[in-house]
Amino acid sequence: MYDPLNALRLPGRLDGKCIAALLGFAEHDLPVLTRAGLIRPLADPEPNAPKWYCRDEILAKAADPAWLARATRAVSQNWRRRNARRSTNALAQYSTPNRTGKSCKIA
Repeated sequence: MYDPLNALRLPGRLDGKCIAALLGFAEHDLPVLTRAGLIRPLADPEPNAPKWYCRDEILAKAADPAWLARATRAVSQNWRRRNARRSTNALAQYSTPNRTGKSCKIA
């Protein structure tokens, strides 16, 4: 694969790795941006199919500070929710009720 940041001319359709590099996000953040409606793959790909994106739309979004702020906020909120859910599950795992109904820590 080529490096999209050093290419003289980008192809018309870009894969996830390329747009992640162009937008400055990690590749695993792209599904979050797609669910938030901030990026849209070409056509209507199946959930497990590779996603391709329009070069011109991605370059326009990369140059828009307001869009970048919304995208950054969407990714941050996603990770905040995931971390909160993980810490809640961890607390529930370490605390179980004993016979008296009070919770005790499992060693």
